[in-house]
Amino acid sequence: MNNKVIYRSLCEQHREIPLFMQAWWLDAASKENWDVIFAKIHDEIVGFFVFSYQEKFGKKIITNHPLTQYAGPFIFYPENLNKSDLYSFENKIYTSIIEQLDAKNIDFIEINRHHSFKNWQQFFWIGYKQTTKYTYILENISDKETLLKEMSYSQRGKRIKKARDDYYFSFDLSAEDFYDFYKENLKRKDKTIFYSKDYFLGLYNAAKEKNQGQIISIYNKENELLATLWAVWDSEFAYNMIITFDQNKKCSESTTLLIWETLNFLKDKTKHYDFEGSMIKGVALTNQSYGATAVPYHCISKSNSFIMSVWKRLQEYKNR
Repeated sequence: MNNKVIYRSLCEQHREIPLFMQAWWLDAASKENWDVIFAKIHDEIVGFFVFSYQEKFGKKIITNHPLTQYAGPFIFYPENLNKSDLYSFENKIYTSIIEQLDAKNIDFIEINRHHSFKNWQQFFWIGYKQTTKYTYILENISDKETLLKEMSYSQRGKRIKKARDDYYFSFDLSAEDFYDFYKENLKRKDKTIFYSKDYFLGLYNAAKEKNQGQIISIYNKENELLATLWAVWDSEFAYNMIITFDQNKKCSESTTLLIWETLNFLKDKTKHYDFEGSMIKGVALTNQSYGATAVPYHCISKSNSFIMSVWKRLQEYKNR
């Protein structure tokens, strides 16, 4: 039985495995180009490292594929471990994973780890680099009173409470129309989508089939589409995958209402809402205004190739 077959069964048994690490998501995002490494103690799986791969310039690389926020290690912790035993347990698992990963002779690796995992020290010991990034999370989205209390006054008072009668919501926008609306809005900002419509539809349809994804839209009284978002979720978190709005219309309050309606829709489906945060100042400030908590996560990387090191530096220069 190969690792993928075992992993599919593991995902069915452990719904706490984050959505982006689930086998069905990886199938949609990476097709056949994903794999998994297991760490075992006494033949029992106690952790794994799941990843997507591709070739670039003839080199084998591991990265997060588009719209796939997290990859890498996941650990099944025993109960009631003291601190010393916990570190020893992690060291065993990471040592096993790193040894198997090294045996694959990967030329370049760069992945975002799930924010629930704080310890990357074992990777540092063997030459990995790390960048701290931030996402923004609303906790306990079923508690509407606390959510409102934590929002800024401008969001809470001026938008949610006063503007509701001016708009209506819909769950009927097709995935194709969603993509086209998003593409057109980016075009107005001289930007382009870096993945195809077919790629997006593959992810959307996979999530829809699992009943773990929804497009929610907001319209004005003239039936004009103002803003729309696509959210996906697992048992712990919902993820704000894409939110887009028509910049030609005054709709700042409509996006606030759209987020609020989305939280209401999701409150009995999951526990927390991840804005899929950004290091971009304007996006971060907007997420903060909703009362979301800044949560750090690690991007770890290592290059074993001069060509890929140069490529990485060029990418960093372009993104300044």
